Amino acid sequence: MKIRKSGFQFEIKTEDLIKIRSAIKQWKSKWWSENFDGSSLYQCFESWEHFIDTEWCTWDVSEYNHDIECRYFIQLAIENSTSLTKVRLNELVKPFDEIFIKNMKPYKKLNFKKIEIFNSQPYFWEINTIHPDYRNIDDI
Repeated sequence: MKIRKSGFQFEIKTEDLIKIRSAIKQWKSKWWSENFDGSSLYQCFESWEHFIDTEWCTWDVSEYNHDIECRYFIQLAIENSTSLTKVRLNELVKPFDEIFIKNMKPYKKLNFKKIEIFNSQPYFWEINTIHPDYRNIDDI
């Protein structure tokens, strides 16, 4: 596993946070919405970075499925932010998305469910995988 010192720097304005929390409430629950803030989003970025650097061959598929949720939170923030914040968040996530894309393989069988709150499904991480077990089985 690689260890990086990314130091993600971004600002979530009040209007961004209101829209993001509203979307989270529709997607998850009121509790998730009320407890989500800039530090939560920062943790999602760190989790996505860690996810990309993980040697998945030593981890169970269920752990992979759980941990990839951080990318959904990032996407939700991007889709529900003001233009300037959206640009900054896209800049921050792009290098890690590129690593995923470089290493991804298509699922043998698609494994995603449409979530109404998201605008552009399916996303690349829903129809592709970096987990080696998913690459080798016919029926997930």
